[in-house]
Amino acid sequence: MRFPLINIIVIALLGCLVPSSAMATNYYVSPTGSDGADGMSTSTAWLSIENGETLDVLLPGDTIFVLSGLYNRNSGAAFTTSGTGTAPIVYIGIGKKKPVIDFGYTGNVAVNLEGNHTVFANIAITNVNANAVEIVGDSTTLSRCYISGATKVGVRILGSYNTIHANVINAVGDRGIENEDDGEFNNVYYNNTVYGCGNHGIELHKDIKTARVFNNIVALNDGDGIRGKVENVYGFNNVWGNLGNDYSDGAVDSAGGISFLPQFASSATGRFDLKRSAKEIDAGLDIGYRFNGLAPEIGAYEKFNVYYVSPAGNDLNNGRYPDSAWFSIDNGDSTLFPGDTVYVLAGTYDQPIILTDSGLVDDNISYVGITDSVTIDGTGYGVAVHLKSSYLLWKSINVQWATSTNIQLDGRSNIVDDCMITGSNQYGLVATSNSNYLSRNRVVSNQNTG
Repeated sequence: MRFPLINIIVIALLGCLVPSSAMATNYYVSPTGSDGADGMSTSTAWLSIENGETLDVLLPGDTIFVLSGLYNRNSGAAFTTSGTGTAPIVYIGIGKKKPVIDFGYTGNVAVNLEGNHTVFANIAITNVNANAVEIVGDSTTLSRCYISGATKVGVRILGSYNTIHANVINAVGDRGIENEDDGEFNNVYYNNTVYGCGNHGIELHKDIKTARVFNNIVALNDGDGIRGKVENVYGFNNVWGNLGNDYSDGAVDSAGGISFLPQFASSATGRFDLKRSAKEIDAGLDIGYRFNGLAPEIGAYEKFNVYYVSPAGNDLNNGRYPDSAWFSIDNGDSTLFPGDTVYVLAGTYDQPIILTDSGLVDDNISYVGITDSVTIDGTGYGVAVHLKSSYLLWKSINVQWATSTNIQLDGRSNIVDDCMITGSNQYGLVATSNSNYLSRNRVVSNQNTG
């Protein structure tokens, strides 16, 4: 099984792929799992994300990998076991898409993080008949989660020293983020997108005076944008179009703030990554997370990411450097955004490729061989490279020996450039739609036709 971009989050938050405790254990959760299994592998995964709590087996440093897929639930989940400062307990989604936990508008609080030193990352939470996430513990990190469809608050904080980073909170019935007075000390809110919520975007209650609120998009909410006391520090946020005031109750932009309609790829379809023209690009403040341009982006998604693939790679790697490359060329598919590039290192790849992520009309997703000796060996595969997406660049990656078709283009406005396409038992290249662009390719020695 291939596990893509989520490892970047683990590295960013913990400094390594897995927690440092020598006794740490990895567990797995799957939509097809069983809570009677041991949870120690993908083939013996649990069904319930909180099963480690139920069995009372979790220790500081343990990681619970939540495999992608749909988890239907009719009750909330509480996480009470604490990690430590050097060995947090980590719950993290893995796979080609975020795992989705659908609560079907039943039950109470969906995810209740009561333990201290917990990381909850890269998981989508939807259709909640209450608050989606409550953070009661201290020193917890909520990162890269997608929260939508809760009838009440998206993220409610009652603990201190927590980090709320790079989440999307969209279309919840009440506040997007609410910091209650109980969570009095040093909570930080970085690079979140809070959009279209039924009340204030971010509200910090009256006793909250040590919070930091930076690099967030807070837009088109039905209350105020950011509401909080003047003692908190607010900066480099894009706060725009909220039904109340953009800032209220003493909150003021200390520096770097902007107020523009966010240029999302498609907010109507849940795409909150940025267009190339977005004002938020390079407009944030460097607060210690990796960024690509002159400065970080404002909002939940960084633009223009670069990844690497190698025959010696590992899909558990973060993919961000040649020496931490992925193994599978399509490992990042369903998590890449327009403007991202995957560089394919020299070698032969015996793997079928299916790509579904689309770029934008002025902003391709690119797959580029960085030498002349990058080859996909399609032996035994009907279609070696299947581009189901649109606005994608496939460049300098040779494809050969497929049983039926070396490259099939089902999307529109894709570019195939500078490739050797050879040796298929039937077709070198098949395009089932119009408006694709083919240039400088050598299409030779395919059984039927190029």
